[in-house]
Amino acid sequence: MSTSAILLAAGSGSRMGYLPKCLISVNGQILLRRTLRALSLPQIDEVVLLTGHHAQLIHPHLAEFTLKLVHNRAPQESLTSSLRLGLAAVTGDTVVVALADQPLLSPQDIGDLLLAWQHRPLTQELLYPSVHGSRGNPVVFSRSVVQEVLASHDHFGVRQWQEQHPSKVCVWSSTNTHYTTDLDSPEDLDKLRLLGHELVLPRL
Repeated sequence: MSTSAILLAAGSGSRMGYLPKCLISVNGQILLRRTLRALSLPQIDEVVLLTGHHAQLIHPHLAEFTLKLVHNRAPQESLTSSLRLGLAAVTGDTVVVALADQPLLSPQDIGDLLLAWQHRPLTQELLYPSVHGSRGNPVVFSRSVVQEVLASHDHFGVRQWQEQHPSKVCVWSSTNTHYTTDLDSPEDLDKLRLLGHELVLPRL
């Protein structure tokens, strides 16, 4: 059984002043590289990186990683369009979908998530973390979910699949706020700084 990971980094960062959020430095390490290292576990057999708006700025930071690069030529359409491109590229029996704006994810966090997936009821095809009632990321799901999503219409994504199959969804309760911490807006940057983290925005 093989596992693939998709890292979604195609967004424009509009709420962050159109900065590439994945190139924000967190405690001296660029977020994109931090997340790719978190996904570089022995349990993960391939990593697909989805780029879009800021692809030319992202590519110089990828030299040390073995990746399958997928570029969304129309990333403005929706997150679902990028996700579907990633799903079409993966080969694993299990798929992890991570977002490129989660600043605190560690290899341990990914490992814990995959362990929870291994211990889920076998009738459940998708798992996501929930922290104090808040939905988190990454999400893990089976090959059958990939096939069903891709067999549907272009605007059908994993979230829509979950809405149609609630009995097949495993909500994994965790106290780890790394799963629910992201950088969507300047306010999120301020919150992280108040917690003692050093953040440096990329220069364009």
